[in-house]
Amino acid sequence: MDVRNDAELEKGKIFKGAIHIPLPELEDRFREIDPTTPAVVHCASGYRSGIAAPDKKPASGH
Repeated sequence: MDVRNDAELEKGKIFKGAIHIPLPELEDRFREIDPTTPAVVHCASGYRSGIAAPDKKPASGH
């Protein structure tokens, strides 16, 4: 999952097949993420990935 912003994505995808959900949109777009599939969360520096990774699961933990 690529959590970079749109302008960064224009520079190219890092992982083929990665879904793009900018970090500010993640909470509203949880349904697009399959909770049964292992995921790699990626951004430009690692900061946003660190914020987004715990959010791969909704607050209820399901």
